[in-house]
Amino acid sequence: MSSHPGEGKLSFGRNLYRTYFRILRTIPWTRNCTTRIQSGPLQGYRFAVAPGNPFIFGTYELDSLTSVLSQLDGKAVVFDLGAHVGYYSMALATKQGVQVYAFEPFPTNRALLERHLTLNHVENVEVLPYAVAAEEGTVDFSNIENPTGNTYVTQSAHFQMSQEVISVPKVSIDHLVIEKGQLRPPDLIKIDVEGAEHDVLLGARQTIEQFRPSILLATHDFHLKGVKDQCLEFLRSRDYQVTPTDEGKSLPGLEDFVATPSEMKTVL
Repeated sequence: MSSHPGEGKLSFGRNLYRTYFRILRTIPWTRNCTTRIQSGPLQGYRFAVAPGNPFIFGTYELDSLTSVLSQLDGKAVVFDLGAHVGYYSMALATKQGVQVYAFEPFPTNRALLERHLTLNHVENVEVLPYAVAAEEGTVDFSNIENPTGNTYVTQSAHFQMSQEVISVPKVSIDHLVIEKGQLRPPDLIKIDVEGAEHDVLLGARQTIEQFRPSILLATHDFHLKGVKDQCLEFLRSRDYQVTPTDEGKSLPGLEDFVATPSEMKTVL
Protein backbone atom coordinates (compact mmCIF):
# COMPACT_ATOMS: atom_id res chain seq x y z
CA MET A 1 0.00 0.00 0.00
CA SER A 2 1.28 3.47 -0.83
CA SER A 3 2.33 5.61 2.11
CA HIS A 4 0.33 8.55 0.77
CA PRO A 5 -2.01 9.21 -2.17
CA GLY A 6 -0.41 9.43 -5.59
CA GLU A 7 2.80 7.59 -4.73
CA GLY A 8 1.78 4.49 -6.64
CA LYS A 9 0.93 6.51 -9.75
CA LEU A 10 4.25 8.38 -9.51
CA SER A 11 6.22 5.12 -9.26
CA PHE A 12 4.29 3.68 -12.21
CA GLY A 13 5.08 6.78 -14.26
CA ARG A 14 8.80 6.56 -13.52
CA ASN A 15 8.90 2.89 -14.45
CA LEU A 16 7.05 3.62 -17.68
CA TYR A 17 9.53 6.40 -18.49
CA ARG A 18 12.48 4.09 -17.87
CA THR A 19 10.93 1.41 -20.07
CA TYR A 20 10.47 4.00 -22.81
CA PHE A 21 14.20 4.78 -22.87
CA ARG A 22 15.12 1.09 -22.79
CA ILE A 23 13.00 0.57 -25.90
CA LEU A 24 14.61 3.56 -27.64
CA ARG A 25 18.04 1.99 -27.13
CA THR A 26 16.98 -1.14 -29.02
CA ILE A 27 16.13 0.84 -32.18
CA PRO A 28 19.25 1.70 -34.19
CA TRP A 29 18.04 5.07 -35.49
CA THR A 30 16.98 6.32 -32.06
CA ARG A 31 19.91 5.10 -29.92
CA ASN A 32 21.74 8.39 -30.22
CA CYS A 33 18.71 10.62 -29.76
CA THR A 34 19.25 13.00 -26.86
CA THR A 35 17.13 13.99 -23.91
CA ARG A 36 17.47 16.15 -20.81
CA ILE A 37 19.12 14.62 -17.72
CA GLN A 38 16.41 14.52 -15.06
CA SER A 39 18.33 15.21 -11.81
CA GLY A 40 21.75 15.34 -10.16
CA PRO A 41 24.71 17.62 -10.92
CA LEU A 42 23.98 17.53 -14.66
CA GLN A 43 20.25 18.17 -14.44
CA GLY A 44 19.07 19.82 -17.63
CA TYR A 45 22.12 18.81 -19.69
CA ARG A 46 21.47 17.00 -22.96
CA PHE A 47 22.62 13.38 -23.12
CA ALA A 48 22.24 10.52 -25.58
CA VAL A 49 19.80 7.79 -24.54
CA ALA A 50 22.16 4.99 -25.63
CA PRO A 51 24.47 4.86 -22.55
CA GLY A 52 21.67 3.95 -20.14
CA ASN A 53 19.02 5.07 -17.68
CA PRO A 54 21.32 5.88 -14.72
CA PHE A 55 22.85 8.67 -16.80
CA ILE A 56 19.51 9.98 -18.08
CA PHE A 57 17.95 10.00 -14.63
CA GLY A 58 21.05 11.49 -12.98
CA THR A 59 21.50 8.61 -10.55
CA TYR A 60 24.87 7.32 -11.81
CA GLU A 61 27.24 7.12 -8.80
CA LEU A 62 25.38 10.09 -7.37
CA ASP A 63 26.76 9.81 -3.83
CA SER A 64 30.38 9.76 -5.00
CA LEU A 65 29.88 12.62 -7.45
CA THR A 66 28.08 14.79 -4.92
CA SER A 67 30.79 14.19 -2.32
CA VAL A 68 33.62 14.98 -4.74
CA LEU A 69 31.97 18.13 -6.06
CA SER A 70 31.34 19.45 -2.56
CA GLN A 71 35.04 19.14 -1.70
CA LEU A 72 36.68 19.89 -5.06
CA ASP A 73 38.85 22.99 -5.05
CA GLY A 74 37.82 25.54 -7.68
CA LYS A 75 41.30 25.57 -9.21
CA ALA A 76 41.71 21.79 -9.33
CA VAL A 77 43.05 19.77 -12.25
CA VAL A 78 41.23 16.47 -12.75
CA PHE A 79 42.33 13.49 -14.85
CA ASP A 80 39.38 11.29 -15.87
CA LEU A 81 40.94 8.02 -17.03
CA GLY A 82 38.37 5.92 -18.84
CA ALA A 83 36.05 8.84 -19.40
CA HIS A 84 33.51 6.71 -21.31
CA VAL A 85 30.88 9.10 -22.76
CA GLY A 86 31.71 11.98 -20.46
CA TYR A 87 29.23 11.90 -17.59
CA TYR A 88 31.87 12.12 -14.86
CA SER A 89 33.97 14.61 -16.83
CA MET A 90 31.05 16.96 -17.37
CA ALA A 91 29.85 16.65 -13.78
CA LEU A 92 33.30 17.52 -12.42
CA ALA A 93 33.55 20.36 -14.91
CA THR A 94 30.46 22.01 -13.43
CA LYS A 95 32.73 23.23 -10.62
CA GLN A 96 33.82 26.67 -11.77
CA GLY A 97 37.55 26.93 -12.42
CA VAL A 98 38.19 23.17 -12.64
CA GLN A 99 40.11 21.82 -15.63
CA VAL A 100 39.30 18.23 -16.67
CA TYR A 101 41.43 16.06 -18.95
CA ALA A 102 39.25 13.21 -20.24
CA PHE A 103 41.14 10.14 -21.51
CA GLU A 104 39.03 7.85 -23.71
CA PRO A 105 40.61 5.54 -26.30
CA PHE A 106 37.50 3.75 -27.58
CA PRO A 107 36.24 5.61 -30.70
CA THR A 108 32.49 5.02 -30.16
CA ASN A 109 32.65 6.32 -26.61
CA ARG A 110 34.87 9.24 -27.54
CA ALA A 111 32.52 10.36 -30.30
CA LEU A 112 29.63 10.50 -27.82
CA LEU A 113 31.81 12.23 -25.23
CA GLU A 114 32.73 14.97 -27.71
CA ARG A 115 29.11 15.24 -28.82
CA HIS A 116 27.96 15.72 -25.23
CA LEU A 117 30.56 18.43 -24.64
CA THR A 118 29.48 20.27 -27.79
CA LEU A 119 25.75 19.94 -27.09
CA ASN A 120 26.19 21.36 -23.60
CA HIS A 121 28.81 24.01 -24.44
CA VAL A 122 31.32 22.56 -21.98
CA GLU A 123 34.69 24.21 -22.58
CA ASN A 124 36.80 23.16 -19.59
CA VAL A 125 37.10 19.48 -20.61
CA GLU A 126 39.91 18.48 -22.96
CA VAL A 127 39.53 15.07 -24.63
CA LEU A 128 42.64 12.91 -25.07
CA PRO A 129 42.33 9.79 -27.29
CA TYR A 130 44.68 7.58 -25.26
CA ALA A 131 44.59 4.36 -23.35
CA VAL A 132 46.50 5.08 -20.15
CA ALA A 133 49.17 2.51 -19.33
CA ALA A 134 52.62 2.03 -17.83
CA GLU A 135 54.44 3.17 -20.96
CA GLU A 136 53.99 4.83 -24.35
CA GLY A 137 53.22 3.13 -27.66
CA THR A 138 50.20 1.41 -29.14
CA VAL A 139 48.06 -1.41 -27.79
CA ASP A 140 45.37 -3.76 -29.06
CA PHE A 141 41.94 -2.93 -27.64
CA SER A 142 38.88 -5.18 -27.60
CA ASN A 143 35.99 -4.15 -29.82
CA ILE A 144 32.84 -5.83 -28.55
CA GLU A 145 29.36 -4.41 -29.11
CA ASN A 146 28.94 -3.28 -25.50
CA PRO A 147 31.47 -0.42 -25.29
CA THR A 148 31.34 -0.27 -21.48
CA GLY A 149 33.64 -3.25 -20.94
CA ASN A 150 36.25 -2.90 -23.69
CA THR A 151 39.82 -3.30 -22.51
CA TYR A 152 43.43 -3.91 -23.51
CA VAL A 153 43.84 -6.56 -20.79
CA THR A 154 44.39 -9.70 -22.86
CA GLN A 155 43.48 -12.01 -19.96
CA SER A 156 39.98 -10.53 -19.84
CA ALA A 157 37.07 -12.59 -21.14
CA HIS A 158 35.85 -9.43 -22.88
CA PHE A 159 39.12 -9.13 -24.79
CA GLN A 160 39.09 -12.80 -25.69
CA MET A 161 35.51 -12.70 -26.99
CA SER A 162 36.30 -9.80 -29.30
CA GLN A 163 36.40 -11.13 -32.84
CA GLU A 164 38.28 -8.05 -33.99
CA VAL A 165 40.59 -5.76 -32.06
CA ILE A 166 41.53 -2.16 -32.77
CA SER A 167 44.89 -0.49 -32.28
CA VAL A 168 44.89 2.59 -30.05
CA PRO A 169 47.67 4.86 -28.79
CA LYS A 170 48.72 4.46 -25.17
CA VAL A 171 50.51 6.85 -22.85
CA SER A 172 51.60 7.07 -19.23
CA ILE A 173 50.67 9.88 -16.86
CA ASP A 174 54.34 10.35 -15.91
CA HIS A 175 55.19 10.88 -19.58
CA LEU A 176 52.62 13.67 -19.95
CA VAL A 177 53.19 15.34 -16.57
CA ILE A 178 56.81 14.69 -15.57
CA GLU A 179 58.76 13.94 -18.74
CA LYS A 180 57.05 16.25 -21.23
CA GLY A 181 55.27 18.74 -18.99
CA GLN A 182 52.32 18.74 -21.40
CA LEU A 183 49.66 18.63 -18.67
CA ARG A 184 49.37 20.39 -15.35
CA PRO A 185 49.78 18.00 -12.40
CA PRO A 186 46.49 16.45 -11.26
CA ASP A 187 44.80 17.17 -7.95
CA LEU A 188 42.33 14.33 -8.53
CA ILE A 189 42.63 11.21 -10.69
CA LYS A 190 39.60 9.07 -11.47
CA ILE A 191 40.61 5.61 -12.72
CA ASP A 192 38.02 3.38 -14.39
CA VAL A 193 39.97 1.41 -16.97
CA GLU A 194 38.54 -2.10 -17.08
CA GLY A 195 41.33 -4.12 -15.46
CA ALA A 196 44.29 -1.92 -16.46
CA GLU A 197 44.26 0.10 -13.24
CA HIS A 198 47.54 -1.29 -11.87
CA ASP A 199 49.28 -0.48 -15.17
CA VAL A 200 47.92 3.06 -14.85
CA LEU A 201 49.32 3.41 -11.33
CA LEU A 202 52.74 2.11 -12.39
CA GLY A 203 52.80 4.69 -15.19
CA ALA A 204 51.80 7.45 -12.75
CA ARG A 205 54.21 6.52 -9.96
CA GLN A 206 56.31 9.69 -10.09
CA THR A 207 53.27 11.94 -10.44
CA ILE A 208 51.58 10.28 -7.45
CA GLU A 209 54.70 10.44 -5.29
CA GLN A 210 55.52 14.05 -6.17
CA PHE A 211 52.08 15.71 -6.38
CA ARG A 212 49.98 13.45 -4.10
CA PRO A 213 46.63 13.62 -5.92
CA SER A 214 43.49 12.09 -4.47
CA ILE A 215 42.32 9.04 -6.43
CA LEU A 216 38.92 7.60 -7.24
CA LEU A 217 39.62 3.98 -8.12
CA ALA A 218 37.34 1.40 -9.74
CA THR A 219 38.92 -2.06 -9.58
CA HIS A 220 38.06 -4.86 -12.00
CA ASP A 221 39.06 -8.31 -10.79
CA PHE A 222 36.27 -9.25 -13.22
CA HIS A 223 38.77 -8.55 -16.01
CA LEU A 224 42.05 -9.38 -14.28
CA LYS A 225 42.04 -11.47 -11.12
CA GLY A 226 44.16 -9.95 -8.36
CA VAL A 227 44.34 -6.43 -9.78
CA LYS A 228 42.44 -4.97 -6.81
CA ASP A 229 45.00 -6.22 -4.29
CA GLN A 230 47.86 -5.00 -6.50
CA CYS A 231 46.36 -1.51 -6.60
CA LEU A 232 45.66 -1.35 -2.87
CA GLU A 233 49.20 -2.47 -2.05
CA PHE A 234 50.63 0.15 -4.45
CA LEU A 235 48.66 2.95 -2.79
CA ARG A 236 49.13 1.89 0.82
CA SER A 237 52.87 1.49 0.31
CA ARG A 238 52.89 5.17 -0.70
CA ASP A 239 51.10 6.26 2.46
CA TYR A 240 47.61 6.56 0.99
CA GLN A 241 44.52 5.89 3.06
CA VAL A 242 42.19 3.68 1.01
CA THR A 243 38.48 3.54 1.81
CA PRO A 244 35.83 1.42 0.04
CA THR A 245 32.88 3.45 -1.22
CA ASP A 246 29.22 2.48 -1.30
CA GLU A 247 29.28 2.75 -5.08
CA GLY A 248 30.23 -0.86 -5.79
CA LYS A 249 28.58 -2.27 -8.86
CA SER A 250 26.88 -5.12 -6.94
CA LEU A 251 28.69 -7.61 -9.16
CA PRO A 252 31.57 -9.96 -8.25
CA GLY A 253 34.97 -8.53 -9.11
CA LEU A 254 33.92 -4.87 -9.26
CA GLU A 255 34.82 -2.67 -6.28
CA ASP A 256 35.32 1.09 -5.88
CA PHE A 257 37.65 2.98 -3.53
CA VAL A 258 38.68 6.48 -2.55
CA ALA A 259 42.39 6.91 -1.89
CA THR A 260 43.68 10.02 -0.14
CA PRO A 261 47.25 10.91 0.83
CA SER A 262 48.00 11.00 4.54
CA GLU A 263 48.66 14.73 4.25
CA MET A 264 45.05 15.33 3.16
CA LYS A 265 44.62 17.98 0.47
CA THR A 266 41.56 20.19 0.03
CA VAL A 267 40.55 18.63 -3.28
CA LEU A 268 38.77 15.61 -1.77
